[in-house]
Amino acid sequence: MTRNLDTHLIELESKIQILERENEALSAKAEENLLLNRAFEEINVYEDICSLLLNTLESISVY
Repeated sequence: MTRNLDTHLIELESKIQILERENEALSAKAEENLLLNRAFEEINVYEDICSLLLNTLESISVY
């Protein structure tokens, strides 16, 4: 009986370690995704500014 409990406990501890490693990996990926999202947001702002400037220059050159 004790042997079965010990075996079960070892299995549970192994599963916990696997889940902890997976959680760490997912946390790292989530952090990377947040950083990428921020970078793309900055790129979009930059592109919006460039578009605004180009439109302004085109409007000025038309008149």
